[in-house]
Amino acid sequence: MGGKLKNRKETKNFFLFLGFLISLTILLNYLKLYLKRHPTVRYRGKKQKLINQIVPYIYTLIFAIATGTLNFFGFKYLKEMFMTRVRSDQLTSVLSATIVVFFCFFYSEQIKNILEIYFNIRDIKITLNTNLIGYTIGRIIIISLLFFYVSLN
Repeated sequence: MGGKLKNRKETKNFFLFLGFLISLTILLNYLKLYLKRHPTVRYRGKKQKLINQIVPYIYTLIFAIATGTLNFFGFKYLKEMFMTRVRSDQLTSVLSATIVVFFCFFYSEQIKNILEIYFNIRDIKITLNTNLIGYTIGRIIIISLLFFYVSLN
């Protein structure tokens, strides 16, 4: 009986996290559409050249923070659910990471579109350097915040 109750809890947590991922997808899409329809909300500053140079780093930084956050808070729910179906710890890790990273790639594209619309950039130029620097800074930020969060609990 205890196993069935545990499976129900794992199933519930799995679907709650999946619902969160889908809700975040809808929210980002809504934000993108809102910015497209309301041009007065967009950035109108005079430092467009500087913005064009900074935004690629921000884009990759956001991706790094999103993947770190979603993996930290949701990975175990996915993994627990898969462990009830698949008995390989390594395979459940791969399945869980696949789902989280899939959504993070989608989010990064949505965030890229939002940044392009908001800052009036035709196409954010992503290079190896912007990816490496933005990702490293984003990971340092999220790992520091998560370290602080874990030390408080």
